[in-house]
Amino acid sequence: MVRRMRLERITPENYEAALALSVRPDQEDLVGPVVKSWTSHGTPVVIPKIAGPASGG
Repeated sequence: MVRRMRLERITPENYEAALALSVRPDQEDLVGPVVKSWTSHGTPVVIPKIAGPASGG
């Protein structure tokens, strides 16, 4: 079976589904985690449900 992929904008409503994406076990050494991909391309990753208050110093 061939699965078709599509691109979607990551939003507060769908980011959990994006983080849950995975590849087959035999492909894991070829692709990094989604969140690493986001940050390595300069995409700011702010997830309101997870992010806590910034620590002041």
